[in-house]
Amino acid sequence: MSLINELKWYHVTNLMTCTWLLSSCGGSDGGSVAGATPAYAYVGTLSTLTTYSIDPSTGVLVALGGSPLTFQNSFPFGGIRQIATDPSGQALYLLHYTGVHVFTINRNTGALTEVAGSPFESGVGPNSLAFDASGTHLYVAGETSPVAPVNTMISAYSINSSGALVPLANYTVSAGLSTLVTAGNHLYAAGFYSNSITVFSIGPSGELIQNVPGSPFATDTGPHSIAVDPSGSVLYTANNGVPTANESTPGSISSFTIDSSTGALTPVTGNPLPIAFAGTISIDPMGKFLFVPETNGVSVYAIDAATGVLSGVAGSPFLAGTSPGSVSIDPANQIVYVVNGGSANVSEFTLASTGALAPLAGPPAPVGTNPGYMAIVWQ
Repeated sequence: MSLINELKWYHVTNLMTCTWLLSSCGGSDGGSVAGATPAYAYVGTLSTLTTYSIDPSTGVLVALGGSPLTFQNSFPFGGIRQIATDPSGQALYLLHYTGVHVFTINRNTGALTEVAGSPFESGVGPNSLAFDASGTHLYVAGETSPVAPVNTMISAYSINSSGALVPLANYTVSAGLSTLVTAGNHLYAAGFYSNSITVFSIGPSGELIQNVPGSPFATDTGPHSIAVDPSGSVLYTANNGVPTANESTPGSISSFTIDSSTGALTPVTGNPLPIAFAGTISIDPMGKFLFVPETNGVSVYAIDAATGVLSGVAGSPFLAGTSPGSVSIDPANQIVYVVNGGSANVSEFTLASTGALAPLAGPPAPVGTNPGYMAIVWQ
């Protein structure tokens, strides 16, 4: 796999999209139990999307019948680029080189039904998406052209009651390969080739406005994963970085605090932090910890939401499978799931209040070849 395809494979924001107002978990058989609503996980490879129920007592994943769904994976286009659920947990959005596929989620069974009109047209090679705070608008980053010169094209959509996408406008950002995330009324696009973050204000009708003072903001070399805490206070990018006298293994985290009124970013003292990572960074639903996949494990950092400063958690990194690519967190039971691309499985851990991870009993859950993405839905 080429460097660019590898970057697109890990070129995602937070792979887990949940509803934070939780009741309780559901049964592993996909049916409801008294006072509970089932929870489901969706795991994507380059060519498949598999549905799992989540055992409410153990957090273990159980594959459901009727899946996986299959998608074409062909060179040089690739296959699935990202999956995420909308903020309400009613629909799943999947980026593929053919466009944006949209599925409604049956909350009683976890079954997916593709929405009429899907896939919806987007830029060339869509590779990152983000919802606005209300969940009524979606932004998808792709490229303006399959040949040079290539820039990023951000497609803005409104989302109708069925989950279908209605195109609003397209916006161009200099240089290609950008990753999106939102915080409050602002959209952040981390540009791999521009080594910067471009910030847009989100207008009342979902329009994007480049009026943020100081934008674009510099990062370390090659940012291709970006995460924001739930309160919209701090933002982090994972960067390819370059070797230095003090950093023989490339890789770093750029840290910023966010001005909630303007969207402007302020670099954290000591920025960037030299960290060699191997996948997509993510933050837990309470905004306490940053999870950084490494070669065969996951490092966990405590977040100071006021300053953005990161502190390593005792015992970190925690051993996972081979080539972990992403981390998702169950906010109800504090279960952490690590998608391992090399060993084709999902490692499952309990999350302590300190940020320490402890493996669940039993082997990791097997999934398809080269998994890269996971999305979880809760009531």
